[in-house]
Amino acid sequence: MKQDPGRFLMRPIPKAHPPLKLLITHAAYLLMRGAHAHGEAEMIAAHFTQVPPMVVEYLHDNEQADRASASLSRIKAFIESRLTDPRFGLAAIAAKFGVTPRHVQKLFQHEGTTFSRYVLERRLERARSLILQKADRPISSLAYDTGFGDLSYFNRVFRRRFGMTPSKMRNSLNMMPAVSEQQGEPPNLQGKQTA
Repeated sequence: MKQDPGRFLMRPIPKAHPPLKLLITHAAYLLMRGAHAHGEAEMIAAHFTQVPPMVVEYLHDNEQADRASASLSRIKAFIESRLTDPRFGLAAIAAKFGVTPRHVQKLFQHEGTTFSRYVLERRLERARSLILQKADRPISSLAYDTGFGDLSYFNRVFRRRFGMTPSKMRNSLNMMPAVSEQQGEPPNLQGKQTA
């Protein structure tokens, strides 16, 4: 480990901390049983010298995970503020936060997605939201207002994500009262989930 393990020594450790639970359980077992031979005492000492580094490593890993989660939250908030800009991309995020584009990709990778997929999904959700608000603006205007620079690409990815084109979703929304009276249920406007 590259960092100073001493910085973890004065920090409180939660009771549910797995290596600490192991240490406590093991110590309780050994106290109940008692050390009967010199070899057993050496074995016990060896066990107790192996557990503290595990505790430090666990704390270090959790600290890194907390930092990564906080960084990703800040990045996502920045993305939300820039979704409407079609020129916005990975390089802008990396520059804004003083990290490499690869670092940003790794943060998203830990969530099982990519930067590009996340931005696309957020833009599509925003476009869908505008359509569902019965916006009277043309679909092309909604596409450009949600960061899509190419209308045909927007229509294609929207259809792939929601199972219908933006125009069809809007038309379904306009027909909803008639459909609900006849069939009892509105059309599915939530869209299909992508893997």
